[in-house]
Amino acid sequence: MKKIVLFCAVLFTALFATTSCNKDNDSYYVVNYPSWESYGISESPTEDGYAVIRRDDGAKLIIVHSQLNNFNPAIGQRVIVNYDIVKDVSKENVFEKTYQIAINNAETILTKGLIKQSFIDEDGLNIADSLGNDPIYDINKAWFSGKFLNINLSFLNNPGVSVPHMISLVYDDVELDSDGTVVLTLHHNAYRDTIANYSRVAPVSKNAIGSDKLYSVSARTAFDISSIVPEGETSVNIILKWLEYDDDLEGTEKKSSKATFRLPQVNESKSANDDGDNIIVDGSELGLDKVATKVE
Repeated sequence: MKKIVLFCAVLFTALFATTSCNKDNDSYYVVNYPSWESYGISESPTEDGYAVIRRDDGAKLIIVHSQLNNFNPAIGQRVIVNYDIVKDVSKENVFEKTYQIAINNAETILTKGLIKQSFIDEDGLNIADSLGNDPIYDINKAWFSGKFLNINLSFLNNPGVSVPHMISLVYDDVELDSDGTVVLTLHHNAYRDTIANYSRVAPVSKNAIGSDKLYSVSARTAFDISSIVPEGETSVNIILKWLEYDDDLEGTEKKSSKATFRLPQVNESKSANDDGDNIIVDGSELGLDKVATKVE
């Protein structure tokens, strides 16, 4: 299947870094292979001016060397970085673990908050319509890390169409399941970039995917879901719901996945190269993110 990345000014922005974020770009360094890939949040630079990424497990990544020329994410921006560990300068506490790294590549991640169902109910149809109910093509992977629900998904795009798509996550704060499970519903607004709209011009089938008729477009997004954990608790059961095209692209089907979200704990004892509990199964099961994924 041929895939392209859709660049949208605000929605589904995939900004691949092409420039440096440290002050010593030409220094010689020795790394310990293999490389690593991690999600994290950009923080304030060190006193001597080095950029800092706070990994989802709390470890601090100090960028002392970069293959990029001007990667300057805003403080608080969510990013995914590919890097080599230059030096382990960790302290005993996991949230004080610190690594000097050489960054190879980086990408900013579209990060959004939750929309409460009660807010939608107050506003009426305006918000409901803007959220959309268009099907996606597939959830490639969904998992928890830190305070985020990360979702890598794909949607269908008609060639020559430059309309941005929007993804939102609605938190049902009005009705909880009988066992206290929180319902999160993924909404997609394709803004008329849909099979139905394209089919008025030419028929579409699964054979069209990857051809000059239709493309599957990949996108990454992350949602801060820490607010759904009840006060005084450290975890909550959730069910994620979404609408997907069926295999023949002739209809849609409702899908869901259940999991337990846990707030990150300060006293968790994870090592720098801990792969975490990888229980992700192609979007069919939510799991705990690998905090530092090995890249061979």
